[in-house]
Amino acid sequence: MLIEDKASGTQLIQELVELGLHAVTRYQPQSDKIMRMHAQTAMIENGFVTSPRRPAGAPNTCTS
Repeated sequence: MLIEDKASGTQLIQELVELGLHAVTRYQPQSDKIMRMHAQTAMIENGFVTSPRRPAGAPNTCTS
């Protein structure tokens, strides 16, 4: 599992390791968030990225 080792990612890595998940790879980003998102746009547009489905009736917690 690849996790960005910045802000909340650092805490997530620590928690996962404490829970016994040692297959975590820390990633140090080399550019800003906008550039990293642009680099992944084609992967998303071509359907190579999936996200879990929300259960029926679950609130939409995404904000813009």
